Amino acid sequence: MTLMQYQIEGVAWEDERPGDTPTFLSSRHGYLVSSIGGRVVPYGAEHLRGKMGGLWFHPLRIGAGWQLRVNGLLCDAAVRCTVRADAIERAYDMPGRRIVVTEHMDDVMAALLVEITVTNTTVAVVHDVCEILVDACIEGCWFGGMTAGQTVSAGSDERVSGVCASGGDITGGAAVASRTAVQWHFAGGTLCGHTVLVTEAHTTTALHWGIAADHDANPIAVTQQLLRRLDTVATGRTPQTAALHTLLLSNDADLGAYWRVAHHNLGALVAQYPGMPQYALAGIPEYPQFFGCDTTYSVPGLLAAGFASVALSALDGLAYRARAACGRVPHEITTNGRVYHPGNTQETPQFAVACWQYICWTGDRDAARRWYAVCVEGMAHVAGVLDGSQWPSGDGMVERHGMGPFKLDSVCYIIQALDALAPWATLLEQHADATRWAEARQHLATRFDTAWWMADAGLYADSLQRDGARQLDHHWTAIVPVQTNAAPHARQQAIYATVKRTLTNSWGLVHTGETEPSVWTLPTGLLALAACAQGDSRYAEILLKHIGQTARHGSLGLLKELIPEGMCFVQLWSAALYCQGVVEGLLGLVPNLPARRITLTPRIASIAVQALCFGAEIIDVAIDAGTVAITHRAGSGAIDWYTGSQLLGTTEPGQTVLWSFDGDCGAESR
Repeated sequence: MTLMQYQIEGVAWEDERPGDTPTFLSSRHGYLVSSIGGRVVPYGAEHLRGKMGGLWFHPLRIGAGWQLRVNGLLCDAAVRCTVRADAIERAYDMPGRRIVVTEHMDDVMAALLVEITVTNTTVAVVHDVCEILVDACIEGCWFGGMTAGQTVSAGSDERVSGVCASGGDITGGAAVASRTAVQWHFAGGTLCGHTVLVTEAHTTTALHWGIAADHDANPIAVTQQLLRRLDTVATGRTPQTAALHTLLLSNDADLGAYWRVAHHNLGALVAQYPGMPQYALAGIPEYPQFFGCDTTYSVPGLLAAGFASVALSALDGLAYRARAACGRVPHEITTNGRVYHPGNTQETPQFAVACWQYICWTGDRDAARRWYAVCVEGMAHVAGVLDGSQWPSGDGMVERHGMGPFKLDSVCYIIQALDALAPWATLLEQHADATRWAEARQHLATRFDTAWWMADAGLYADSLQRDGARQLDHHWTAIVPVQTNAAPHARQQAIYATVKRTLTNSWGLVHTGETEPSVWTLPTGLLALAACAQGDSRYAEILLKHIGQTARHGSLGLLKELIPEGMCFVQLWSAALYCQGVVEGLLGLVPNLPARRITLTPRIASIAVQALCFGAEIIDVAIDAGTVAITHRAGSGAIDWYTGSQLLGTTEPGQTVLWSFDGDCGAESR
C-alpha cells in the first residue's frame, strides 16, 4: 500500500491506496498516466487495451512510462505519493537512503521534467548507481490511422539521446536529456540512462532529466530547448503566474472543497495538440478524443469555472467540423483530427444549445453571428421532425440495443435547441427565423406530449417504435424532459417525483432501472439541475456532493465517471456538471449578457462565488440569509439584476451593491 496525498489550494486529503492506483499529470501539450507506486501498469480496457496509460503527447504515445532503478533495486513501491496541482512526488525508502522522484509536465514545451533526489542518511559517503528506464515505443493514437513501424535510435551523446518511429508514417519522436552527465543508450525498446550519484553523509544529491516530444523534425532538434527548460525549472527561475480563479466560498466544507477539485480537474483536462483546437479531454484514460456531446454538456460548467476561452475554442472546433458535414456535429474526433463517429441524433441540437449558452454567458455577438448559420443548417437534418411528419431516428445518449428507433432525449434536445434559436435569431435581427423557431417549438412540444406520454407510468416513453408504440425501459433519460424544459410545466413536478422515487439509489440516478443500476455522474448531474428547478434544492446539493465525493474514492482528487468509482478515473462532465450545478442550480444564476441582464434565484441559504466571468464582466456574488451582495469588480458597463421577472437593481463596474429578498427589493449601494 502507498500513502496517497492530494494537496491543492484549500484541499489536503490523504489515505492509503494500492500501489497500482492511477495518477494523472498533465499540461496543455500532453499528459502522463502512471501509478502512485511507480510501477508501470497497463491501463486501458476499451480503446487501446493496456495502452491508454503512459506518456502521451497526442497524437503520439511515447511508451508506457518510465521507472527508476537504484543499485539494482526497482523503485516501484513508493511509501508516499503526493499529488499537487502541477506535480507528482513519490517517496521511496531504501537502507540508508531516502529517494524522492518529482514529475512535472511542462507547459512551455511538450515535455516531462523529472527531479530525482537521493538523501544519504548514513555517516559515510555513498556511491549510488542510478538507472533511468524509459519505455520508448512510439505509437499513434487510437484510430489515428498512423502506422509506426518500429522505434529506432536517433543519435546520442553523453547527455542526450533520441528515438523516432521508422518504417511507418509517424514522423515524430522523442528526446531525453539531463542537466548532469548521464550515459544514455537505446536497446530493446528502452532508453536507458546510467549514472553514479555521489552523496556526502547526511546530504542530498539531485538529478534533473526530461523527455520531450517532437511531432515533425528529428527529435534531437528539441534537446537544446529541453536542456534550457531543465535548467530553468531546476534553478527555480520559472515565473509564477497569478491566475484569477473562480472560487466558491461556502459554510459547507465539502461543497467548497469539491469546487476546488472540479476546477483543478477542468484545468488538467485542457489540451492544445498539433492541428487541433484547444479543447477539454473527455475522460482519462479512455476518452482523450474531442467529443461533441461531452463538450456541449460541459460548456456551462466550463463557463462557470472561468474557462471561457476553452469553451470558445472547442465550440469553434465543432462548428468547423459541422460546416464540413452539412451542419451535422460529430460525436468523436481522434486526437489527430479524424472524425471517427459522425454524430448521434441528439448531438446537433445539443450543439445549438451550448452555443447559445456561451453567447448568454459572454455576450459574444461575433460568435453568435459565426455559429448561427451552421446551427440553422444542422436543424435541416430534423426538418421532418419540425414539420410534423417524422421523429428523430437513431442513437441518442443511451446507446443500448433493443430500443425503438426514435429516442426520448433526441426529441427533448431538439425542443431545447428551438428554445435557444428563437432568441438567438432575434438577437441577430432574423425576425422571420425567430417566429419560425418559436412556432416550431410550440407545435413539436404539443405533438411530443401527445405521442410520448405514458399516463400509467407517469413518464414519457424512452423510445417509440415505427408504428408509434411506446417503449419504456426505465433509462436515465427519463429526467431529460424536465431538465431541458421540454415537458409541459404541469407535468414536470410529477415526472421529477417519479424519477426520484423509482430510478435512484443512495448515490444518484441509475442508468437503467433494475437492469443496469450503475450510477453515472452525467445523469446524476442533470437530475441535480432538475431538482433545483423543481424546488428540491436540498436533494440537489446531496447529488452534487455525491459527484464530488468520487474524488475521495480510488485516485484522490479525480472526479470519476461513475459514482462512487468506475470507468474513466477523471471525467470532464463530472467536473463541469458539478460547477454548473452549483452556479446555475444552487445559486440560481442565469446570465443573458446580450441583454445586459442576469437573473438570480438563490436556492441555498448561504453561498458565495468570487470572480465569475461574464465576458468582460468580473463579478462576486454572495448570498446570506436573504441578502445578496454583488461586487462588480470590473467590466464594460452596467448589468441589470433580476429575481424571476422582478428587477433587483443595476450594478456598475467598481460597485458593491446589497439587496434583500424580503419582497420589496430594497437596495443599498456603496
